[in-house]
Amino acid sequence: MLTLEREEVWVVADRITAAARTRSAIRAANDCELKDARSLLVEALEADGDYAPAWLWFGAVADDPAEQLFLS
Repeated sequence: MLTLEREEVWVVADRITAAARTRSAIRAANDCELKDARSLLVEALEADGDYAPAWLWFGAVADDPAEQLFLS
């Protein structure tokens, strides 16, 4: 049986939250709801700042050219 330490459980939970918010952001971006997509990606990155897919999508939907350059 797999046992996780309390900190590991939070890390997994944060990653799951980040993934869910990123999936929602992708749907919003595909529906041309870029403001909503950016907001969801910020939530994803607040949950897990190391979640690479959220960073990639954030760069794709950034409205500021400097942000796009920084994130690419």
